[in-house]
Amino acid sequence: MPLVIEVWRLEEHAKWKEFEASLDRAAASTEKYRSEHVVRSIRVEFGEQLRGLRFPTLVTLEKTRYIVSGRNGSSKYREKPIFSVDQTYTNCEFFEVETGETFH
Repeated sequence: MPLVIEVWRLEEHAKWKEFEASLDRAAASTEKYRSEHVVRSIRVEFGEQLRGLRFPTLVTLEKTRYIVSGRNGSSKYREKPIFSVDQTYTNCEFFEVETGETFH
């Protein structure tokens, strides 16, 4: 089973939190509400394992526009991909390297 991690830079995480907060604001609004949020993210899949260490096999970089709308107790959003780039790592070669600690 591969290990998958999704990360955001600090400023991108703040944009994501603002997007989440806008869903609540849209539902609470009595007037038609609309906002847009552009968020970049990085997703890394660690699919190779050697001597107890996991190595990346797929890195996905994404930039997505979220369009929030709503009013009177409901909100929704649309997701529009701006770009998505996959970096795939295959046929990795591992060389014997001496380290300060040994993993078992």
